[in-house]
Amino acid sequence: MDTGSDVIWVQCQLCNMCYKQAALDFNPATLASYTVDLCGSLACDALLVNDRYCHTRKCGYKVNYTYYTDGSYTKGTRMLETLTFGQTRILNLAMGCEHNNQGSFNVITGLLGLEGGRMSFINQIPETKGAYSYCLPSYNGISLEWLTFGHGLGGAFPVDATQALLAM
Repeated sequence: MDTGSDVIWVQCQLCNMCYKQAALDFNPATLASYTVDLCGSLACDALLVNDRYCHTRKCGYKVNYTYYTDGSYTKGTRMLETLTFGQTRILNLAMGCEHNNQGSFNVITGLLGLEGGRMSFINQIPETKGAYSYCLPSYNGISLEWLTFGHGLGGAFPVDATQALLAM
């Protein structure tokens, strides 16, 4: 989770300079719901001008995280994907397929952007009405952790507190 960015991304196959994870990198080409985001699309144009570029008609992105002092960035291509949470399906969620990163992002495999920009997770899903809340437990893990989207939707999703704390 990142409340300072509206870009959603996951580490994809053929990723250079990326975190070496035990599981295979995400391969969107194997999924029927995967679509490449093309240059000039509404989702591509919603990215900040300095964050987007075109390569063989595909919408590319490079986001520099200036609040880190180590030159952190993530770079990849944009895609539209379907996500499912329980019984809820989210169609055509615009997100990044990361192929290159540097700095603080060489130890994580994805980011859920929750900032208020047009491409943030909460603003791509109209049912949330731009709202979310979360509770991270105390360090000793005694309290309950949760993540809820929307106003009274009852859409709480369990959070792995250890991973959430490590990613912050």
